[in-house]
Amino acid sequence: MKRLLCFSFIFGLLMSCSTDEEPFWLQETSYVPIIMKRTDMEAAVRVGPAEAILQPGKIFTRGGYLFISERYKGVHLIDNRNPKEPTPVSFIRVPGCLDIAVRGSFLYLDSGTDLLTFDISQIASPQLVSRAKNVFPGLIPPDGGVLPAEFQEENRPEGTIITGWELVE
Repeated sequence: MKRLLCFSFIFGLLMSCSTDEEPFWLQETSYVPIIMKRTDMEAAVRVGPAEAILQPGKIFTRGGYLFISERYKGVHLIDNRNPKEPTPVSFIRVPGCLDIAVRGSFLYLDSGTDLLTFDISQIASPQLVSRAKNVFPGLIPPDGGVLPAEFQEENRPEGTIITGWELVE
């Protein structure tokens, strides 16, 4: 009897919480996409000097080095063999980068819909060794909202890819 009463109370409580608003997964996003031509996105990948970390994402460690993704921008390489004095090594600029992984002497990361592989056997000078195109689905809005029709792939200019998001203010 107590269980039935408890269940009835919880069910009633949950039903009283309903609203006329759309569920969050059906609401339009509060973000606008950053869209690049595929050729520009591919040409933008480069290894350069270390940069300040502004929007860190995922962190990976391997052999005394840290690999820290910068949301939608690329990956920071940091020498952490002396944890009291971590030393920035370089920044790999990769538009649309969110995820990173390291296995052996290879760094794997995403660039919009593509999978990039860098040889990091010479950590001071990573080399892009391959790009597998259209491995991943397009980047979704950070708030999980619905992408407005004008930005959906079939309505964008041909050969363009979403490489990031900016909050509409």
